[in-house]
Amino acid sequence: MEEIKNILKSRRTELGLTMLDIAKAVGVSEATVSRWESGDIADMKRSRIAALAKILKISPNVIMGWKEEDSFKSYGSLLDTDDEDIIELVQSIIKSSEEDIKLVKKIIDLSSEQKSKLKIIIESNII
Repeated sequence: MEEIKNILKSRRTELGLTMLDIAKAVGVSEATVSRWESGDIADMKRSRIAALAKILKISPNVIMGWKEEDSFKSYGSLLDTDDEDIIELVQSIIKSSEEDIKLVKKIIDLSSEQKSKLKIIIESNII
């Protein structure tokens, strides 16, 4: 499993955030964020973990080191090697803005009939 300090830094840079952005969102100094990313501070307060997870758009489980690097391992037989498209889609959704995630949730909540209609509309206008 990847070290937490590496996950924090790579996720921050992936989102285009600075250490100062993280510090302000979490309520700590920029130096504290730097020490988290260097591994000098390994233990974080629960409130800091929650705020950090929110700004980095990752599960607190990842920050706690409880989540396997393979994000879908815990889903057992639900996903297999034929589901690469689903895995990539879920990873994209996880990295999306809160508005996009809300939109995806609304689509998931549609009835089968509504989803069919939506698919027809999208395919006829976009694809």
